[in-house]
Amino acid sequence: MSKDRPLRPTGKIQHPCPELLLRIASFDAYAVAVENIKEEPPRVLLAKLDPAYGYQQNPLYPELKASSYTDDTERAIGNVRALLEAPEFISRATFASIYHDEFVRSGRRKGYARGFQALLESVASGKELLEKLRNKSCRNGAMMGAGVLGVLPTVEEVLHVAAVQASVTHNTSCGIFGARVAALATHFALYSHDHLSEVAAFLRDHEAKLCAPFDDELDCGHRSLRAGTLTNPWPEDRLVFGSDELPIGLATVQASLMIVTQQKGLREALATCLRMGGDTDSVAAVIASIMAPRYRGEELPAFLDRDLEFCSSWTGAPRLLELGSALMRRYS
Repeated sequence: MSKDRPLRPTGKIQHPCPELLLRIASFDAYAVAVENIKEEPPRVLLAKLDPAYGYQQNPLYPELKASSYTDDTERAIGNVRALLEAPEFISRATFASIYHDEFVRSGRRKGYARGFQALLESVASGKELLEKLRNKSCRNGAMMGAGVLGVLPTVEEVLHVAAVQASVTHNTSCGIFGARVAALATHFALYSHDHLSEVAAFLRDHEAKLCAPFDDELDCGHRSLRAGTLTNPWPEDRLVFGSDELPIGLATVQASLMIVTQQKGLREALATCLRMGGDTDSVAAVIASIMAPRYRGEELPAFLDRDLEFCSSWTGAPRLLELGSALMRRYS
């Protein structure tokens, strides 16, 4: 970090980004086309972001049509709505209610994890969702939409609210850690003047808080692996699938930070994500939330915003811009 600047951001948003949700959604919708596709040709082809191809269908997920965003973005939308609509005290019940409402509002979107999809379709309210939900996963589902919470004005608020939303579905040490990392990294991008190459150093300065136990979280047994995700370089031959060596939640942390700190723009970052393979849409959503505030002026292919969600005003770009603008107004 710069010696003449405090580590803690100033308390005023330096890089407001009304397009935050829109960029998360467009990256998510584009990257899901090659999620878990192991063959290199389609990943390399889409990495060119050629408008002639536009959004593509993932053959593994026929129910999720090209240009549709996934649960990654729907989670981010729910988190934004919680900040805009909820009372001052935001609880697990707040998030659960909005997550269920957004799922119904968007037409019961496909693409969630199979068990969670079935549960969402079977319950009638957020209260019932909380009662029936098994929230002991340590995967990356609580991280993928947490970046937008970085708009909160203090490190303490960011870490607390990120943990609350994570605990709804991923009440584990890794689930909460990943959500905190995504939210605090976006906070750095919004509030700090320092270059994004320093975001990992900023996170390491807050490592104790990132790893601090939250409420009744489950220790998933990966404590020794967490710190390494903030310091170790990403192995070039590893895909973002997760393994016993590095579970997918922690792999998403490590891969996202590598891309954010080493790439020079949004287009380059998305291309790198696609070439890496694995859980491409979740990594894309995370890097978009961190990088969008710093690269607002970068020209991207027009179809990313124009064709998103089949050009729908109900779920697509107009609504996402409206929500993103309201979020920035509230905290600017």
